[in-house]
Amino acid sequence: DIDVAEVHDAFTVCEALLAEAAEFAPKGRGIETVEDPEDRSAGWTDVQINTSGGLKARGHPIGATGLLQAVEAYEQLTGRAGERQVADADTALLINEGGVADAHTVAHVLTAQ
Repeated sequence: DIDVAEVHDAFTVCEALLAEAAEFAPKGRGIETVEDPEDRSAGWTDVQINTSGGLKARGHPIGATGLLQAVEAYEQLTGRAGERQVADADTALLINEGGVADAHTVAHVLTAQ
């Protein structure tokens, strides 16, 4: 049911692992997040992941990562994402992580109204 997802990708492997954890990808195939949905192996959902380019594309803005994910979801769900726009996007998943010794993971599901 998720059309777009913004997942925490402070390290390249994080995007692949979170794609698998969210069950968008079969185990061991999360690396295919870089492929267009039609080019991925069997078992994938058709979700578009990190349409913003991800947090590393924005300079890893510690503390602002979740805000930037929410902005991307808003733009996707309101049809304002320009060239990044996913057709008919009406549900977005945001997964953000933070901390070192006291680490947290937060997920939000947003829908268009």
